[in-house]
Amino acid sequence: MDVTTEPPAKAFCRLEVRPGVTTVNLLAFFYASLASITGLAFINAALPYLITSILNEEKNEGTIAGDVLLWNEVVVIITVTFWGMASDYVGRKPIFVLGMFLIGLSLMLHPLVDSVTQLILVRVVFALGSAAVTSMLTTLLGDYPTEETRGRAAGLMGLMSGIGALLAVFFFLRIPKWAVAYSPNSGAQFMYWAAGGFMMCSGSILFCGLSDKFVEGNRHSSILVIAKEGFLAGKDLRVSLSYVASVAARGGAILVTTFISLWIVKYETSVLKKSPEDALARAGMISGIAQTLAIVSAPFFGIGADYYSRVGILAIAALCASIGYLWMFFIEDPTGSIIYVAACVVGIGEVGMIVASQLLVATAAPKEVRGSVSGFFSLCGSASILVCSKVGGWLFENWRLNGPFFFVACWTALVLVLSIALYVWERTQEKRQALLE
Repeated sequence: MDVTTEPPAKAFCRLEVRPGVTTVNLLAFFYASLASITGLAFINAALPYLITSILNEEKNEGTIAGDVLLWNEVVVIITVTFWGMASDYVGRKPIFVLGMFLIGLSLMLHPLVDSVTQLILVRVVFALGSAAVTSMLTTLLGDYPTEETRGRAAGLMGLMSGIGALLAVFFFLRIPKWAVAYSPNSGAQFMYWAAGGFMMCSGSILFCGLSDKFVEGNRHSSILVIAKEGFLAGKDLRVSLSYVASVAARGGAILVTTFISLWIVKYETSVLKKSPEDALARAGMISGIAQTLAIVSAPFFGIGADYYSRVGILAIAALCASIGYLWMFFIEDPTGSIIYVAACVVGIGEVGMIVASQLLVATAAPKEVRGSVSGFFSLCGSASILVCSKVGGWLFENWRLNGPFFFVACWTALVLVLSIALYVWERTQEKRQALLE
């Protein structure tokens, strides 16, 4: 009997999943969200500390960070669509596991670099892995849950992603401060090696927990045909909106994890004369509080998307993000208490945009080319990070330390306008159709 005719099975937290998906598979998927975001959040938040403490660069930190992020995203842009298309042939699990091991290897190599060139080279290895895992996260969101409960699944995915970010900022980023009493010169090595080991262990867990036996995909079509069909899926207005939202969400995420940390480390070490370890710990605390609010709000965005318009949910998230980024831009002293409130608003808006945009692309993408569409979705986000990292680095060095936040606020405002426009258009079409009937 064709598996597509079988009724969906109840699995976990009242989620309905496709036939063949087990509870272990679903739990492995949610763990994959946690582990992937741990690595992605950690590497960007730790970058300012690596630049100042390992490379001993006390000037041009913004330019160096922007260049590293730029090359990271160049590689992601080149490879992310390939990973998505390859998963339609070989399955999601091999691509996901390989990506996790590449990330772990890169993190292990990070504390051994002694020049910006070497830093860029090990970041290229990381970029290969991050392109694979981010593409597979969106693909599996379309593969595992049914349409009726995909919003709740996305909310839980956002919840686990937030926990992963907390693990990065409240545990891994604090290792140098904990280690300084025992080995003052080895804190960075302990931090990166612990994070790298965690990612490799997580890859082994996913190898055991994920399964591809139920995945439907166009595995026998030409890879060029898959690429073409994935691109043409953007004709759907919801898919197109998800691409634009990916631009704003991923670009904003890089600012939250990199430039907030860079801003605070720069301000505290140069103005307040604090140690890099203390500054990194404070930056991690601010990011952690923002992620805590994101964790709390993520399930509400997901559940709301099951009962309300997903385009409307995206508009609400974009409004929160726009307010938060503009608020960050007008803050003069990043050591004041107000930055915690602004960071929380940013965190809520960011997780909402991520959840809503992933739902839009997972729902509207044709199942036979879902991997390709997910790859293109990630490609849009990578292009945004490329632009935001370079422009953000320039604004940080040549305008204001919080100048990058104004730039990304413009992107989130664009998503807000487009979301409202599509929401109004869809409601108008529904009313017109009702009158015709």
